[in-house]
Amino acid sequence: MLEIERKFLFNTKIPEEVIEEATRHLLIVQWYLNPPDRRRIRIIVDESDFYVVQTLKSGAGLIREEIEKRVDLSLIIKMRKELRVSKAVMKSRHVYMRNGIEGVVDWYLLPRIGYVLEVETSDPEAVLPDPWNYWPLPRDSFEEVTENRSYTARSISVSINSIAGIIPERIESISDHQISEFRRLLQPIYGDSGGIDS
Repeated sequence: MLEIERKFLFNTKIPEEVIEEATRHLLIVQWYLNPPDRRRIRIIVDESDFYVVQTLKSGAGLIREEIEKRVDLSLIIKMRKELRVSKAVMKSRHVYMRNGIEGVVDWYLLPRIGYVLEVETSDPEAVLPDPWNYWPLPRDSFEEVTENRSYTARSISVSINSIAGIIPERIESISDHQISEFRRLLQPIYGDSGGIDS
């Protein structure tokens, strides 16, 4: 599938009412397997279920090709040692759909880089809006990083030794059930509960 996307850093807190307008609220961990393996493996926890997704991307910047398929949870169990030593990112994702354009607000739990916002489509004829026209947010708080390869999720991914202290007790627009399920799914890989260290 074709993915046409603009990506932006956002340097201030996003108001709660903007996050609440999203149609979906997700918790995501995505691992980047070590070369030569180019796959990305994700666990996605939404309000009612969880999914394991395997993705292969090619291209860079504004236009990329993406092949994505759902896989069984048993893949995570089978690959747990490999995933534990693979770099990853963790984030909450808030998804919007307006005029055929998908908007995404990612709040990074790891690495702690704050907010990354995207506007995207698979339609090569569509015109992607500026994000300050998509969300009611101040124009001067955005920095476009679409063509900056140092801001791909693979580039910013980090090694994780433990999830203790990484996953907050509360995340805006994410239910307690989602947080609990997310921790449960990560436990076989990292072996700890993911709670706040005391």
